[in-house]
Amino acid sequence: MVGIARASHLVHHDLKHGALLEQLGWDHLFDSVDEAVTTRQRQL
Repeated sequence: MVGIARASHLVHHDLKHGALLEQLGWDHLFDSVDEAVTTRQRQL
């Protein structure tokens, strides 16, 4: 699984316009590393 944490608005923009975000999904973007880890651990 891939998750992206603490990405700047520029990264969000590039992901959205590069179509990667469509493949990855908005639910794989996290505000913090702790949030990403906690979410991923719940999904295992």
